[in-house]
Amino acid sequence: MQADAYEECLFLYREFSTEILRLLVPATTMDASSVKLESFVAAFMLGMKEYFGNVDHLRATVSEVPVPDADYRKQYLVIYDSVPGGTGYLKQLMRENELVKVFERALDVMKHCSCKDNPLSDGCYHCLFAYKQNRKNSNISRRAAMRILEQILKGKDHVARIEKLKDIQVNSLLESELESRFISALGQMGNEERKVHIERALVHNREGYILKINDSTWEIEPQVELDQTDNVRVQCRPDFIIRRVGRKGKEIAIFTDGFQYHKDRVADDTLKREAIRRSGKYRVWVLSWRDVLSVTQNQGDYAAKTLIPGDMFNANDVYHAIIQNRNGNGIQPDVMSPMELLMRYLQLDENEAERIFKVHAEAYSFALLDKTQKRNKAAFDDWIGCVEQVKDQTNFTDLHHDFGNTIFGKWNMQGNNGHVNEHITVYSGCPDRRHASVSVCIVLNDQSDKGVDRYEANWNGFWHFFNLMQFSDRFIAVSKKGLEQSVYEPLSVRKGEIPVANPADPWNEIKEILLDDEAIKMVDKLRRLEVDPPDMVGDDLMDNEEVIATVELAWSDRKVCFMTKEQSVDRKEVEAKGWKVFTSTDEIDISLLRGENNEYEHEH
Repeated sequence: MQADAYEECLFLYREFSTEILRLLVPATTMDASSVKLESFVAAFMLGMKEYFGNVDHLRATVSEVPVPDADYRKQYLVIYDSVPGGTGYLKQLMRENELVKVFERALDVMKHCSCKDNPLSDGCYHCLFAYKQNRKNSNISRRAAMRILEQILKGKDHVARIEKLKDIQVNSLLESELESRFISALGQMGNEERKVHIERALVHNREGYILKINDSTWEIEPQVELDQTDNVRVQCRPDFIIRRVGRKGKEIAIFTDGFQYHKDRVADDTLKREAIRRSGKYRVWVLSWRDVLSVTQNQGDYAAKTLIPGDMFNANDVYHAIIQNRNGNGIQPDVMSPMELLMRYLQLDENEAERIFKVHAEAYSFALLDKTQKRNKAAFDDWIGCVEQVKDQTNFTDLHHDFGNTIFGKWNMQGNNGHVNEHITVYSGCPDRRHASVSVCIVLNDQSDKGVDRYEANWNGFWHFFNLMQFSDRFIAVSKKGLEQSVYEPLSVRKGEIPVANPADPWNEIKEILLDDEAIKMVDKLRRLEVDPPDMVGDDLMDNEEVIATVELAWSDRKVCFMTKEQSVDRKEVEAKGWKVFTSTDEIDISLLRGENNEYEHEH
């Protein structure tokens, strides 16, 4: 081959003026397949043939146009006349209702085509397959085309003129595509330990799905309206309700949310999600495009890491200890995706699922407490101001917080660059150790510029946190705008109503956070003796701002405490400060524990 050899290319063009019609296709490039696109094109060409007769001179192509700050493209069907100057057909379609007639003709042919009687057929050459581009027949569906045209024709009496086609929003279209992707993703989540099968079925006389996971069967009903009759104070419509077949229990309200549409709706979304959760009948799962797509495609670092215990204050000595002590090893929220966590919840026995997820929610709650700030008045005042604002509007907890008797934490999510990211702030507090429970609220700053600081990642991480922490009895997720606009008023307790948080048996709650078997046995003994619960659990005894020792249980008003064998090395120092100490091997002075001054009773 000669060194100076080259290939010369010659392109020939013909330019002419003609008529062009551009239609927005009711399917974006985020659609899981090209079925909607090809079916719509075929349906349109069928309608043109039925309306005009021979339309061989008309050509069709699809044009994709990117959408700013989005991961999808709008798709347009471009119809042009191959006759120079045009034949007037396309211009005629611009007259009032002419395009509607084209769609109606196409729909009528498909409804009455003989292929409708063949359950194995989804179109034929008497209807859609007559479209000359038959190489695309495998992607053309009569049923899909009919659904699209029926949806379009529903609005034929509400036609509105717009200045530019690009101004049309496709939010509802994206939501529909995401719902379809969610169902498809569920069916792809089987593995060696989890057998998954999903199929279409009638659910409550509507088109829905039956999902089988190993030996469990669930029904999936789309677009269910919830209101006061469901004990949901704010009317809303989850994308799906998932119910276990054959057994009663909590149902799961699924929301599949696209970021572009929901980034400015966090206040309303958090209100509705919390209203559903407080009904006591549902669990709520929020999934984004990225969450659903991650089942089949690596989405990279798309979400803030809100469930990494090592980033929190007490991960090493609290979180992992609680998980280990209470056997919560069935899930790993820090490494599992929201879709995988949902599948694990569906896969487990209901009681076991509730137990394991609650263990993790409570372990995170304690990991978020920062004991080093307990006596920092400035930090407490900053913390309590935010917490009281949330509490006043939402009544998410019945616990009282006061300085010196509250262990609290304010955790700002860290961005990837190491700088404090103010988009997500988590507030946690444990004001009364007799309750042995922590209240936690997470606040998303939706007032900030959403084009910076990885707002989409924080939005995703915010909902990841919500999905797991909803299993805590004293938790809420809110937004800055929602608090500013007081949108959470419907959640406040009204006269005559029971507060949201119902205090459980304090001794049970104390046992849940104790890590030492010796201490747990002592709790059982004290409960049998009908002793009042302590106001301090696993806390430090202080004297003039100096830590004397750590004790397992303490009644501060009576200066009585229980110390484990390991803690009792500091017994003399504690008793020197006027405290009465008992251990597992000592007699229990019940009168002191009950605050009585009569003759002593003793229990061995």
